Amino acid sequence: MYTLELILKIGENMDIETVLIIIVVVVGVGLGIFVGGKFGKKVGNKMKDKIEDKWRK
Repeated sequence: MYTLELILKIGENMDIETVLIIIVVVVGVGLGIFVGGKFGKKVGNKMKDKIEDKWRK
């Protein structure tokens, strides 16, 4: 929860709209990394399999 405290501390010096934008961006980036990580693993495994197949032949 360290990041939330950080956002709130910064938020004291800003108006509410700016704080909301920051929160939306942070959440969006977090979700992007989470989804990208799951998707990235699938793609990575497929690529690994293809490379291993080439080496086996």
